[in-house]
Order: sequence, then C-alpha cells, then structure tokens
Amino acid sequence: MAHFTTGFGLKPLTLAAGLFTLAGAATAGEVAAYAGKSIELKDVRGALYYTPKGDAFEVVTTLDSGGHVFRIVSSLKSGQAAVLSVPGAVGEDAPTVEIKREGDRLLVVDRTHQNHAETTVPTNSRND
Repeated sequence: MAHFTTGFGLKPLTLAAGLFTLAGAATAGEVAAYAGKSIELKDVRGALYYTPKGDAFEVVTTLDSGGHVFRIVSSLKSGQAAVLSVPGAVGEDAPTVEIKREGDRLLVVDRTHQNHAETTVPTNSRND
C-alpha cells in the first residue's frame, strides 16, 4: 500500500475526511491557498490544495484509485484551467472536475453533466 503526505504532514485520507466532497452537476467550490478540498470521480477519490508561486498557483492533486495513488501538479495562471476525468460507461457522462483559476481565486467545479454531447457512430452502409 502506498503512503504519501500532502505536504502538511497529513495523510490525504485524514485531510479528506474534513473536507467538502463534490456532488451533483455544476457544483462549485472555492479553495483557499494552503487549504484543501476533496474530490471524487466515480471510484477515484482524492484531495487537492494550492500554493501561490509568483503569478501562478501551483495546484497539487493527489488521487487514489483502488490503492493506486498518483499525484498531478498543475501551474495555473489567471484564466487557465485543468480538467480531471475518468471514463464512464457507454451512454453515461464521464465524471469530470474542472480546476480553474479566476483572478485570485481557485474554483473546483463538477462538470460531469455539462460535458454531455450527442455522439453518432457512422455505419458502414452505402447508398449506391
């Protein structure tokens, strides 16, 4: 089993226990610098936090998928965003979270039901 820390000396599961979990379409939450927010994408759970680094926010997202832990580090300037998503079943919306910087704010938005697009699969039939 992998063990890791958030940079604050806390294990993510301990940190995530006291944090808000995203649920529902278009749920948004602001994250304060050095604070954390938990996220959930289907069966992938984790937490993120950010630290100001010059004119960018360094966003550290640590995710756990069935005991496989990985970390994603993003550097966001104002107006930029990062998107995290996991595959969904055919015909279902893929669980999606957008992490976006707006000025001096960092927002985490559940975009799961906002990314649905109609898809058509071409057939191999020909009209000769």
